[in-house]
Amino acid sequence: MKNCSRYLFSVMFVLTCSANLSAQEISIGFRDSLKSEILNETRYIFIRLPENYNNSEKLYPVLYRLDGDKHLFVETVGTVERLVYHEEVISEMIVVLIENTNRGRGMWPVRSQTGPDNFQKFFDNELKPTINKKFRTNSTDILCGQSMSSAFVLYSFLTSPDSFDAWIACSAGFPGGEEFYYNLAGKNLNSELFNGKTIVMTNGLSDSYDPEQKI
Repeated sequence: MKNCSRYLFSVMFVLTCSANLSAQEISIGFRDSLKSEILNETRYIFIRLPENYNNSEKLYPVLYRLDGDKHLFVETVGTVERLVYHEEVISEMIVVLIENTNRGRGMWPVRSQTGPDNFQKFFDNELKPTINKKFRTNSTDILCGQSMSSAFVLYSFLTSPDSFDAWIACSAGFPGGEEFYYNLAGKNLNSELFNGKTIVMTNGLSDSYDPEQKI
């Protein structure tokens, strides 16, 4: 019991001393905005530049991540940097997360293609040109989404294969939209525009939207 009390006292002492240390803010990126004429609204984005961006003249690929918020920003940056600096399996890249305004309007083409078509134009004519102008990019662009936003990722892949170089669709199952995507794939996939393009689709075995694992 005496040893236990001594241990607890030591922990409390360390915590107390740590509280007196000078705090230093750690920043992993910044939030910016873009007034979109196509969408008729202001869109907010989170941006993370590579660790050595300011000390180099390198050009970087860009990962565009949908459904952006500060929590997903931390998660995405952490994953990218682990793969870059610890596992060394991908190159350094600029990370751009796009916040939602009306998620269903821009992501789900099954009911109406107007919203997703405008969202694609926003990428092609406004967001990507802005990022390319402000930062040192190498014209390699990747689009990543999850769940409903992966519906847009696949729609972008099938309808605008010249817009990105790679697409990542996480939890890419679309209950109620299978026929729409089958028809779209059958109509478009024979184009030579898909040569050299990459798409990755993932589904978890324990997905609450697919309890019988049909997708």
